[in-house]
Amino acid sequence: MTQKYLPFLLTILLFLGDLSLSAQCEEGGRYSAPIFDVNIQQDISVREVIDSQGDPHEITVDIYMPADDPLAERPVVLFSFGGSFVFGHNELPDIVYLCETFAKHGYVAVAVDYRLESFSVLNGPNANEGMTKAVLRAIQDGISIVSFLEGTVNNGNPFGIDKDLIFMGGVSAGAILSTHVAYLGSSDAPDLPAEWITYIEELGGWDGLGSGIDTYESSIKGVISISGALAFDHILDSDEAPLISFHNLDDTVVPYYEGAPLGNANLPTLEGSGKLHERALDQDVYSVLETYEGSAHPPYNANPDSFIPTDPTFVEITEKSIEFLKNIVCDDGTDINSVEALDIVVSPNPVKNQLFINIPNQSETFEWRLMDYQGRILDQGTSQQNVRIERKTEWSSGLYLIEAIGKDWKHTSRVIFE
Repeated sequence: MTQKYLPFLLTILLFLGDLSLSAQCEEGGRYSAPIFDVNIQQDISVREVIDSQGDPHEITVDIYMPADDPLAERPVVLFSFGGSFVFGHNELPDIVYLCETFAKHGYVAVAVDYRLESFSVLNGPNANEGMTKAVLRAIQDGISIVSFLEGTVNNGNPFGIDKDLIFMGGVSAGAILSTHVAYLGSSDAPDLPAEWITYIEELGGWDGLGSGIDTYESSIKGVISISGALAFDHILDSDEAPLISFHNLDDTVVPYYEGAPLGNANLPTLEGSGKLHERALDQDVYSVLETYEGSAHPPYNANPDSFIPTDPTFVEITEKSIEFLKNIVCDDGTDINSVEALDIVVSPNPVKNQLFINIPNQSETFEWRLMDYQGRILDQGTSQQNVRIERKTEWSSGLYLIEAIGKDWKHTSRVIFE
């Protein structure tokens, strides 16, 4: 082939690639519809580690893949099970269903295994240190699984993954594992408590292989957190992975905003979905928070003996998570945090008696809701361009959130009521 035809050929190939992505991202295509059957490879060995009792433990994963998929490299989503870091496994029915569902939508889904602590430590006198180390071991295992998957790309890519599109997801303890794998990094080390630094070094660094605390930077592109938390919200920094969170307002296991898990003051304090959402907004990180009434943990019935995938809350969580990842995977290059083209105006700010939402370029119906900073919905509705919200006497002075949600966009504004 002569050199003069190469630019033309490259243009055609790039155009076809864009068309291919466009077709994949269309409604009814992969990422939005369950168009694939699923192949599963179980008990794939990642590495051998040492558990808290000094015994060897083999970390394995189950990998769910779209069957007969022509795409050579697919986005990957890891799902980690819940169980307070003392019980559970990667074949719990909610994890299996999530993996199957995302594989049907064109993702490679990975059911994560991680080390557990003994139940006696959870309720023992040294619960703070013991469970902090349990969380750190789980983080090490999550990091090692991500590293393992990335490494397979250079060894024939047997699972057909796109290492530039890896997402973390989980339930309860699994969500805590996922948020830390996504948001912790070497740059956070100076801001961690001294005992954390000691524990991390004692356990062999972030990879558990003696790397120390200065060698890990996250490559995660998005997080699905179901009743999750971080130990410290300040490790969530600007330009980090988008986050979608689902949490019951009165959760007694993992606090919605901040507090001791399980109501046990001996356990490490956690900062839950409400506080992470607040931090994400402060850092201009795209964040979606779905708040549910009640104290259930998680928001759906996750009991292995009575779990049903048609539980309305679980269905909603699954569907919104699918849409969340699709918006990232199918991003056309614009900032997922940006909706400037819609010219959204929320005014006045501060608010005395009335608040207005105006979207002059919007022609389709959008949803809106006013929430307090705990995520409680105070008012909501639908509109096309203009919304007028009358202040109610019970809305005290303070900081509130306005969300406007369209078909392909979501905008959040902070407003102050005087």
